[in-house]
Amino acid sequence: MLNKGVFFCPSIINTGELGTTLTENETFFVFLRNELETEKLSGSDALEAGGKGTITVASACTMAGIVAGCITSTGLASKLLRAIVSASGGVMIIALLLTMICCIVLGMGVPTTATYCIMAATCAPILMSPEIGVEMLAAHFFVFYFGIVADITPPVALAAYAGAAIAKAGPMKTAFNASRLAIAAFIVPYLSLIHI
Repeated sequence: MLNKGVFFCPSIINTGELGTTLTENETFFVFLRNELETEKLSGSDALEAGGKGTITVASACTMAGIVAGCITSTGLASKLLRAIVSASGGVMIIALLLTMICCIVLGMGVPTTATYCIMAATCAPILMSPEIGVEMLAAHFFVFYFGIVADITPPVALAAYAGAAIAKAGPMKTAFNASRLAIAAFIVPYLSLIHI
């Protein structure tokens, strides 16, 4: 159940809660519709099957929301910025690799708009620091891109989990196959930054 705070005081954590609630409801009705169409189940059987299919996606959303909320609310993001800049030693490719990992972790299970807010606040400053020297627009594109790619990257891989539940396949196998098939998606942002 949504509270008024989500609409009047949208913090990152409340935005994640709203996104999780909307995702759970949307996923449930997708499963319900597919069960009714493909197997010609009765209404109660379809509700049961839809509810079971939703559990996988709902648990992934919940855990990802907890992780993202903890990282942003505890100040770990600013410590992460300093750590990545110092670990890279000013070498752009190392900073890009470390930032990519950071973006994938922070983007797990977060709705698109909240993903951009989190990436812009925590990861884009890493690349825009004077030591790394990436332009602002390019840095924002890079971090947002990998924040969204988190939807197909294990262990959370919400898009792959939803697809696996609909296809009645193993969620982790589907997530690894999705990542393997989208390997070009991991290369494109690097190429765009090298040519900028």
